[in-house]
Amino acid sequence: MELFYHPNPEKGVFAAEESKHIAKVLRYEIGDRIALTNGKGTRFSGRVTDNNFLALKFQVESQHTAEPLKPAINLIVAPLKHQDRMEWLVEKVVEIGVANIYFWPTQRAEKQKPKLERFEKIAISAIKQSKQDWLPKIALIGSLSDVPLATINLIAHLEEGTENRTIPSQLSNKPESINVLIGPEGDFTQQEINQALALKYQAVTLGTNVLRTETAAMVACASIRQHYFTVGN
Repeated sequence: MELFYHPNPEKGVFAAEESKHIAKVLRYEIGDRIALTNGKGTRFSGRVTDNNFLALKFQVESQHTAEPLKPAINLIVAPLKHQDRMEWLVEKVVEIGVANIYFWPTQRAEKQKPKLERFEKIAISAIKQSKQDWLPKIALIGSLSDVPLATINLIAHLEEGTENRTIPSQLSNKPESINVLIGPEGDFTQQEINQALALKYQAVTLGTNVLRTETAAMVACASIRQHYFTVGN
């Protein structure tokens, strides 16, 4: 069954754009079952009561609250030069199941201001596609210290000659949250690295290949999610 998004399902009516998609494209009829999420952890089930393509109405019959994925993954990443690559990044990490996405304009990052409203629409589409009930927060931050420290804090930067530490080697059993910090393709400045280390971020490697920022972010988030899925936490 398709999953739809509505921030206030209690209202019982979709806006015109979603109504047109449900009624005209998916051809939902009166009486058809419908499932939707409010993006705050609650899944609703009901039936279509009016399939008007400008204002499709539905009646909620039941609801249940889903627990958020644990650990909560907070991605902190430098903005990219190309908007389409940032959109791809948001879509993929939301499908993976991140809790929050923070764009940090590091000194060597491209000076492209993230289009947060556009990213939220992409995130909504991604939770619908992947059938999740939690919509991640997406924000622009001015400093790394603007993000609360997590149970585990990781920075994807490992100095040459230091111990080869992968992400899984730094993970513990059942942490509440994990921050993962990904820099720009020009890398962090030494000042930024020192700031992260002072905040107790642990340096890790993503392998020997040099990855683009969006690829590194996806690999890191997928590695964390897969680790805890595999070990059963």
